[in-house]
Amino acid sequence: MVYIQGRRQKQNYLKHAGGSLGNSGGELTFKETGIYTVYAIASDKTGRTYTEQAVITVTDAPEMELDIDKGNRVYTRKTVRVSTRLSNIGDSEIAWYIEKKTVRKNRIMTM
Repeated sequence: MVYIQGRRQKQNYLKHAGGSLGNSGGELTFKETGIYTVYAIASDKTGRTYTEQAVITVTDAPEMELDIDKGNRVYTRKTVRVSTRLSNIGDSEIAWYIEKKTVRKNRIMTM
């Protein structure tokens, strides 16, 4: 048992996250969004305890979909509609980039 803010606690990190923690740290995968305080409490042979803590904010992973209405082929000088669907990205802006691939003698080259 360990003490957090004067209260006796058992190791319960698996209640909120998956993963493994040991004396040198480890990895966690949080199950839900929220603000979590991660505590590390070390005890020596005399019974003294040393506590450190860190706060982490867990959010949903951002998602973005890109769609072109004509599929993946179109004639030159024809307009296609490009649409995006964003979630969990907030006030971010999209930067656009187009890369041209050309086919020469059965080889694809990036320009």
